[in-house]
Amino acid sequence: MTQSVCISLFALLYGVMKNVNGVFLTLTNATTVIYALVYILIAIAIIRLRQTQPELERPYRLGKTGNGLAYFVAFLLLFGIVVIIAATLFASDLTQAVFVVIIKAILFVIPLIIDKNKNAEWIEQVNMDLALNK
Repeated sequence: MTQSVCISLFALLYGVMKNVNGVFLTLTNATTVIYALVYILIAIAIIRLRQTQPELERPYRLGKTGNGLAYFVAFLLLFGIVVIIAATLFASDLTQAVFVVIIKAILFVIPLIIDKNKNAEWIEQVNMDLALNK
């Protein structure tokens, strides 16, 4: 249901914007920014986990000792993603940039709302379904 509502809202862009190419570019740019946001969250998670749980056993290491290389890679990732987002937004006209930001905000907020309103019965149903598939 949520996905169909989002897609319907995005389809409304065809009625608001001037041409089909502009709508396609806007949706492509929004997707790029959303994926970039996911990588920003991954980089933040790397930094956060290295600070809060340094003793945690990890299946891989960046560098032989310490967390310096992990921090460097995370900050490099953050810098690259910020550059990509800025280039994406500055390369488009104002209308497209505004729609990209709105779409990104909608797609970022919807999972947070679903997570906040999740039902305890959902996990029970998932566990039952998983048990049936074994």
